[in-house]
Amino acid sequence: MKIGSLLLSIFIFLSFTSNADTLDAPEITLNGFIDAYYAGDYAEFNNYFTGFTVNHNRRNEFNINLATVGLDIEHKKYRAAINIQAGSYPSANYVAEPIMWCSIYQAWAGVKLGAKTWLDAGIFPSHLGFESPISAENPTLTRSMSAEASPYFLAGTRLHHQANENWSFGLTLCNGWQRITTRPGETLPSAGTQITYEKNKFQLNWSTYIGSEVPDSLNNIRFFNNLFAKFDLGTKNHVILGFDIGVLSNPMARPSTFTWYNATAILQHEFSNKWACAGRAEYFRDDQNIVTPFPWNVNFHTAALSFNVDYKPVSPISCRAEVKVANSLNPNITVQSSMGNYALFTASLAYLFDRKL
Repeated sequence: MKIGSLLLSIFIFLSFTSNADTLDAPEITLNGFIDAYYAGDYAEFNNYFTGFTVNHNRRNEFNINLATVGLDIEHKKYRAAINIQAGSYPSANYVAEPIMWCSIYQAWAGVKLGAKTWLDAGIFPSHLGFESPISAENPTLTRSMSAEASPYFLAGTRLHHQANENWSFGLTLCNGWQRITTRPGETLPSAGTQITYEKNKFQLNWSTYIGSEVPDSLNNIRFFNNLFAKFDLGTKNHVILGFDIGVLSNPMARPSTFTWYNATAILQHEFSNKWACAGRAEYFRDDQNIVTPFPWNVNFHTAALSFNVDYKPVSPISCRAEVKVANSLNPNITVQSSMGNYALFTASLAYLFDRKL
């Protein structure tokens, strides 16, 4: 945490000293989040699925999934954000990165190009998916299999253009599939696109990713599509429908292409401004274990259901409990092996805040 704390201290100092004597000062917001949880395992859970799950992944103990604090800076011509982090989520999801980067949740700066176009560079949230590691921003307590099998963050540069009040477009160049540092043999950048349509509380999003796998010389190409829609049914029911499909092309293998896909449906109902519940149904198939860390001869083919109840005694506090069960659809997998079979209970007490300085 020493590097992250130093960066945040420098960022705070520069934020307060730059433009301090002008009328054109940026808007600065201090933000933070703490997610304390307990996850109980009621099946023979093993390390295979634990490696696939990076959120709320510590079993039968109290822990912190994510604790983060940082600053957002907004100006009509530039913007920036930096957040440091700790918890079981960064310990699991940043395990492939050098330790100096594990305390950085995000760190990026941007400049405005024209009236409706922004260019950002650094470490920033991924454009893939409809969930984030900040559980208070999601309708369900735990993450979907779709989110756990796709990037939460990217390192590189991104271009965002707001064409009009309904349409926006994005282009990303990054170091790879959720990578901050590149690996030996990785010389080509990866790319992603995003198209979003929004109108009257309806959102339709299509995001893509394409990049080479290590080493580049084998011409292994990963192509990923992420499609989701968000909309309301009345004033108290909120729906998310998502579908992902990915393809890995490997000309050295037979067959030469491998495919994985998943579907997710979430319905959230708000009883009041304090009480809500949500149900989720999921289906995930990855026969060649491209994004699931199972042995090569054990195909990941699973359906899951979850239900959570949320209570907010005051605005910044979220008290949540969730039951989640999954059943493997692979006939070669038994409940005793628990590869894709599990039953979990997760409870969380979270605090989310932001304050303008």
